Amino acid sequence: MTKVPDRISWAVDVLGVKTDERILEVGCGTGVAVSLIAPLLTTGVITGIDRSAKAIAAAGERNRAHVEAGRAGFATTSLHEAVEILEPFDTLFAINVNDLWLKPGEALPAARRLLRPGRRLLVFLQPPTETRTQEFARSMPGSLQEHGFDVIDLLVQPLQPVSAACIVARLGSQVGLQDR
Repeated sequence: MTKVPDRISWAVDVLGVKTDERILEVGCGTGVAVSLIAPLLTTGVITGIDRSAKAIAAAGERNRAHVEAGRAGFATTSLHEAVEILEPFDTLFAINVNDLWLKPGEALPAARRLLRPGRRLLVFLQPPTETRTQEFARSMPGSLQEHGFDVIDLLVQPLQPVSAACIVARLGSQVGLQDR
């Protein structure tokens, strides 16, 4: 079994999964985070999406028991396309998905539509340099606020080779309903 990257272990810890949550991971890759989260769920479910069919196939294989138990599911789709095929979630998170940071005008409206009002969005990033981590930590909160999210927390975790950051936001209770 391969070692879980520190940024993924940290992200799962930060999520503080509740057993009955509906969780969406954007850019789930081969399903490593899903494999850590699914065992924590009882009546909840985690759905992983990724644009790569190859990654989704690997995620499904890695998490076969969780899929069969109804605690996990996967779809080959983009964040924008997911709006058309998935019901809203309690928590949406992404690890190293640059579109949320670099193209917030495109990505955040879709994320907003995939969340229930008042629910959480967590954006994790461990870029190649400390400078990029600092840029993300400075710019992402403003982008989230511009798109109807209330920023709850900014976390920075020293990791190797560089620190990772997480912006925790909540969808404003008046936002999202008009987007349905």
